[in-house]
Amino acid sequence: MVVDRDPEVASGSIAFFESGAILLYLAEKTARFIPTDFSARTEVLKWLFWQVGGLGPMLGQNQHFNQYAPENIPHAIER
Repeated sequence: MVVDRDPEVASGSIAFFESGAILLYLAEKTARFIPTDFSARTEVLKWLFWQVGGLGPMLGQNQHFNQYAPENIPHAIER
């Protein structure tokens, strides 16, 4: 979790969890890494959401079934 104790748009503090929300918040707060042009911004968001919802979970499953699963499940490992 990330807590911004000096947000520009809220009084007090604002907390974020989930990697995609944190990355998007930091990009917007710093005005870096995310374009303001609609087409370019859409492209960045497509890749961000793919990483959060696609690559990240698949890598986690890979690590689990290859390193930590109590039994060898060939289908899970091959997938």
